[in-house]
Amino acid sequence: MSSNNFSREVFLPLTNIFYLEELILDDNVQLGDLCPNDESTDSWLLWHMKYTLHKLSLRNTGAKFICSDWSSSPVLNVRQIDLSNNLITTLKYLDVTFTRTHDIKLDLSGNKVTQLLYDRKDYQHLISNRRHYCEPGGRFSSRASVELSSELQCDCHTQWGIRAMRDCPIHVHLLDLRCRFGMPISEVSLDDLVCAAPPDECTVPPPCRCDKRERLEEPSLVLRVTCEHSNLTALPILSAVPPVAWELQLAHNHIRAIHYSHLPSNLLELDLRHNDLSTLDLETVSSLLADERRVMLSSNPLVCDCSTASVIRALIMYQKSVIDFHDVKCLGNVPLFLPDCDINLSLILGLVTLMVVVVMLTSCVARPRWRRNLMVVLQGLGWWSRPAERPDNCLYDAFISFSHYDEELVQEMIERLENGSQPYRVCVHSRDWVPGGWIPHLISASVQRSRRTIAVVSENFLKSAWARAEFREAHAEAMRSAEPRLVVVLLADPESLTLDDGLRRYLKTNNYLRWGDPWFWQKLRAALPAPRAPSLSTQRSSERNAAALLAQQTHAFDDIDMASEQM
Repeated sequence: MSSNNFSREVFLPLTNIFYLEELILDDNVQLGDLCPNDESTDSWLLWHMKYTLHKLSLRNTGAKFICSDWSSSPVLNVRQIDLSNNLITTLKYLDVTFTRTHDIKLDLSGNKVTQLLYDRKDYQHLISNRRHYCEPGGRFSSRASVELSSELQCDCHTQWGIRAMRDCPIHVHLLDLRCRFGMPISEVSLDDLVCAAPPDECTVPPPCRCDKRERLEEPSLVLRVTCEHSNLTALPILSAVPPVAWELQLAHNHIRAIHYSHLPSNLLELDLRHNDLSTLDLETVSSLLADERRVMLSSNPLVCDCSTASVIRALIMYQKSVIDFHDVKCLGNVPLFLPDCDINLSLILGLVTLMVVVVMLTSCVARPRWRRNLMVVLQGLGWWSRPAERPDNCLYDAFISFSHYDEELVQEMIERLENGSQPYRVCVHSRDWVPGGWIPHLISASVQRSRRTIAVVSENFLKSAWARAEFREAHAEAMRSAEPRLVVVLLADPESLTLDDGLRRYLKTNNYLRWGDPWFWQKLRAALPAPRAPSLSTQRSSERNAAALLAQQTHAFDDIDMASEQM
């Protein structure tokens, strides 16, 4: 019945045929789609003959869709569907995933198919049912063989389809699938499958461009801001509706300085190649590189001298996060190096003495845990004294950083430290922070006005963005002051915690305390400075004014920020 100029109305009586093995309707250009409404509904043509029909040929019939029951009906026995030379431009997940036990050939050659529209749920359905779809011999694997001659428009709309074809390639046979620019989908970077973000999702200053894509992790929406060759001298001001993750491509500009507080949260990538960065502050480097981010810094005139030694040391420590670390140069195109600064004689003698003591103790006691226990015992017997603390104006002996889910456990720690013959002055955010203060400044003020920061690390702590920010601030302060101002308390074994790279590296090179250790309280007091034990009147006065002083410092930070913005 080919080439008869049939329309759907003329052909309607044939739908009552119950037994038909082959139906060839080629070149009936007015026939159109055989779905009554749109592609989401079943085909009225095949309803009666679904048990017997093996071949359906609709070549050059003006079809735009694939009816839903052609792939999803478990009783449809059709083995070959020819839809070549039609008007189909989009393939959906259900169009090519045939849920039946026999193979089927679907010919879509001659159609200008540019979209492979899977969504996140489609991809996750495949992966969660990998045994059925993605493994050889699976119940639904390789059932459909699709012939396609066009190239895909590879962008954010097709990324889940391309991801599915790469991670579960045998759920359908789509051979030699390529993007519009000729590249096989197996070679396309998934991170480059982006679309322009509308203004209600992302706002950036011109001439910057904002694109978007999705990912499996949360937040799933990723915004990529491209401001290359834009003559920027500072970081651009960004605006978006959270939650989002960010990628900033700021290469080939004139940016001279950055600070971590000016970067957006959930930053995945920062490209600062070919800018005018000569120095970086330690807080920014340690905070930026401690988490798993992709950072690029090559072709900047970095100053490498004693004033930047701590920053260069941090770059070397966290070089895994610097994608182009081996191309990072010092001023004058000199390979990055750690400056050999002058050390006075007394410091050298002190270091030599320290090395001798360390060697002697190591030779006597093999295990680090025993060495810590020995130090606690010697201190308890009065045979080992605490190192003298530098004079400071700290309000507190310790600031305790923790997740509010662990508050009951931390309360026991507070009561132990604040009571007894030598009470400590302890700062906790739930009690001592002034309501309404800006949290980043409160964190910074609490760390700087405390002689030690105790980080109570648990799985809840690792999931808290503010708790991790407190850890980074305390770590940066410890590196700035070159003093052990950070005390880490683990509530579980490190192997059972989802530690990020920064915290994992810290635990490998620094001692930590383990909650539940029989010596825990002795070790904790040994890690803290000796309490100052103010007089009764001084203590009561300080308790009344501590929160006010902390708030005053926080407001001072705000004034500094406002002044810098006005300048």
